[in-house]
Amino acid sequence: MGETQSETGEATNSLGKYRLIAELGHGGMAEVFLAVSHGPAGFNKLLVIKKIRPQFAEDPEFLGMFLDEARLAARLSHPNVVQTNEVGDENGRYFMAMEYLDGQPLSRVRHRLAGKRDLPLAMYLRILADVLAGLHHAHELHDFDGAHLGVVHRDVTPQNVFVTYDGIVKVVDFGIAKAQNSASETKAGVVKGKVAYMAPEQARGDRVDRRADIFSVGVLLWEAATGTRLWKGLPELTIIQRLLTGEVPAPSKVKPDLPLELEAMIVRAMAPNREDRYATAADLQADIEAYLESHGDRGVRRDLGKLLSGAFEVERTRIKGVIEAEGRARKAEAGAARLPIIDQD
Repeated sequence: MGETQSETGEATNSLGKYRLIAELGHGGMAEVFLAVSHGPAGFNKLLVIKKIRPQFAEDPEFLGMFLDEARLAARLSHPNVVQTNEVGDENGRYFMAMEYLDGQPLSRVRHRLAGKRDLPLAMYLRILADVLAGLHHAHELHDFDGAHLGVVHRDVTPQNVFVTYDGIVKVVDFGIAKAQNSASETKAGVVKGKVAYMAPEQARGDRVDRRADIFSVGVLLWEAATGTRLWKGLPELTIIQRLLTGEVPAPSKVKPDLPLELEAMIVRAMAPNREDRYATAADLQADIEAYLESHGDRGVRRDLGKLLSGAFEVERTRIKGVIEAEGRARKAEAGAARLPIIDQD
């Protein structure tokens, strides 16, 4: 699909003050578009619009989940968390306007660099340290009355870590994140999130806290250190069984020459009992930062950006073409057209 629908059912590429110029992707509940906001004196700003699908906007439960995400996202303000600029309702079409990030999700980075150009460990650790900084901000978030919100992302995966071509890291998609005062509640025993990066208590359907996100980062750290997927090829039921019984393989069994201090971090982050894990994301971040500094690898952000820019040159050129075409179309005012779809495979 490449067109949005107006209230009258006619195709439109506009949503309030935003002009949609390309489809970036769509999930079960929402669609994501690249958009531009036009202002006076030639002001133009690229953004990303996340719009709830029409069939879900009429469902109170799904709408409640979307609005929970929107309310939470609007409160988050940190260099390592994607910024939400506006939450809107245009004739019953609910949407979020978020900052545009020129880069790629970590999942695509890992896939593109697999083999001859593996992502260097120092760069991977830099990414995870920044992820932890963003998560700690979310975990520490308080309401306007000073009450701690108890935010947990619950879906910290390579798909939800974004790396820009400048080497900036952002945690994205708080779609299933929960705050203690969320309007929509998850039913007891209902598991949400990706099993391969899930903490044992989350797999059981228990109430989770920030330490579930720390476990997820521990899995990412395990995979960074070993250069392989933790549960590769295993069915979800088997993964859940192993999580519940604490059968997580030590990273040194996969990579025997793994530095002891790195393995200690992974084991602590992924402790089956959450009481044995790092208490906060900031604590794990501090250990990763210390490890990078002790190995002389602290300043790798610029190199990370260069590596990604080279690896995704074709994609950068493609999206640049889409943006330039929008500029030409805007000048010509050729009318509504079918939106191009930017390949995200």
